[in-house]
Parts: sequence; structure tokens; C-alpha cells
Amino acid sequence: MPVNGSYVIEAWGASGAQGQGNRGERAGGKGAYMKGTFNLIRGTLLKILVGQAGSQGKIGVLLPGGGGGGTFITSSSNTALIVAGGGGGGGAVKGNNHDGDPGQIVEEGSQSGGSNGSGGTILVDGSSRLFEGGAGGGLIGDGQSATYAKGGKSFVNGGEGGDSKNGGKGGYGGGGEGLHFPGAGGGYSGGGVLEKSGKTIAGGGGSFNEGGSPVKKEGVKEGDGKVIITLKDPEL
Repeated sequence: MPVNGSYVIEAWGASGAQGQGNRGERAGGKGAYMKGTFNLIRGTLLKILVGQAGSQGKIGVLLPGGGGGGTFITSSSNTALIVAGGGGGGGAVKGNNHDGDPGQIVEEGSQSGGSNGSGGTILVDGSSRLFEGGAGGGLIGDGQSATYAKGGKSFVNGGEGGDSKNGGKGGYGGGGEGLHFPGAGGGYSGGGVLEKSGKTIAGGGGSFNEGGSPVKKEGVKEGDGKVIITLKDPEL
């Protein structure tokens, strides 16, 4: 039976999927790790969303990876307690083969990512060509979508990963879809997808930790996310 006391909460974000192209493979970024101690009373209701790893596209020669989902633990009113960001997907396009960014230990997503719980954006510097990679969702804001590639949904909007028929699906927890370019990771603030100077990188989702004795590690989780809650000091 749950009791009043001090609880240690550990959260791992999910990894982005590997990208596969005609010049080899590029790894997806690994999910972040967050640990904190929280004083909770009996009857406290927590919402928990465990991030899902992104997947690789299945149609065509160039198969970018979808972004990994963030792992969220919030109050019943969607106030974040601890969030671990997911990693960005690996690239696949010739000349743009780059690894996905890891889940971040800061609150902001990387590569034109969001801030303060918003979703990430798609930013193209000096190019007018079609740019199809979905950004990651945050706590309260959806990730930006392209014409076909879908951004990840925010935690408050259900956390669904970006998905369409041909792309690499973003993981549950706000991961963005990878279509011609990789999808970004979900998290407290979503990762973005940034093209600059001939290089395209999918960002990792941001993380959040308001617990005591916090531990924060960037890019440590391969595969799906994870949550462990341990009763440290009960007050009977």
C-alpha cells in the first residue's frame, strides 16, 4: 500500500532510430537519464508516460530514423515532476548522414528545439527544397510538422509519435517522424530538425528535474524508455 514518504524517481528517455542510406548507417541519439527525490503523500496521483523508441522507414533506399519519445512523470494537473528527453533519429540522405542528437540534460531541445515545454521546430537555412522531417513534441506544445512528415504530439495532447505511411515512426512520447530527413526526439521541450551548411541533424528532447539530489545524464538509454519509483523513507 502506498505511504507518505520520500520517493526516488528515475526516468530514462527513449532512443531515436538508426538511419540507413547508401553511404552507411547513422545512429539515433540515446535517451537521457533523470533521477530525483520527491516527498509525496498517500493518495497522490501521478501521470506516467514511458517513451517509445523511434523506428526506421521501410520504403525506399534512404531510410531515416524516427525520433525517440520522452518519458514523463507529472502531477494529475500535468505539472512536470521529472522528464527525460528522447534522442533524435539518425540521418540517411546522401551528404547529410549525421547521427541524431542525444536526449538533453537541459530543459531546451537541441537543433532549433523548443523551450519552456514547447515543441521543436523545423529550420532550414538558405534552402527552398522540400524538407521532410518532423520535430519533437514537448510537455505542452506539439512538434512542428512538414508537408508529409508529422511532428510528435505534446504530453498534454496524448504524446503520440509522428507517423505516416512511408516514414520512420516517431516513438510514443512526442518523437517526430523521419521521412526524407530524420525525426527529432520528444521531451520536456521537443527537439528540432535543423539544416545548416549542408548538414541536417535531428535534435534531442529536453529534460526536467525538480527533485532533490538530482542526477542528470545525457544520452544513456538505448531502446524504449523506463521508469523506476522506489520508496526511500516511509513516514508511517
